[in-house]
Amino acid sequence: MNRSPSGLLAAFFVVTVGGCATIINGTHQAIKITSNPAPANVSVDGVDKGETPIVIKMKRDKPHTVQLDRPGFEPFEAAITAHSTDMIWGNLLILSPTGFAIDLVSGASNELCPASIHAELSPSVEQTNTP
Repeated sequence: MNRSPSGLLAAFFVVTVGGCATIINGTHQAIKITSNPAPANVSVDGVDKGETPIVIKMKRDKPHTVQLDRPGFEPFEAAITAHSTDMIWGNLLILSPTGFAIDLVSGASNELCPASIHAELSPSVEQTNTP
């Protein structure tokens, strides 16, 4: 069996340089955000993203804060945390310290929790006290 040197070089590059979690998971995770009632304005880390229902791709490398607001309702806030997964250890199994570092720095070895948010919005105090 004849193998091309360029194919072997490419395989070596992927195994030693590319991070296992970066290749499999990527550096972003899709988070579904819904509300009752809908629509509600959604912002992530202070940046407007649109209205519910919405799916937002968030970077895995850090925690995020999700805020929802709708006129006549109390504001809603939820925290999304980044948790390390066992995926990062795959790099050590294939003896790829570079891949380990890439996954760690890029956040690809993290999982964002929760993976979805549903907000039950409560009427604001002014709304409930009006006759």
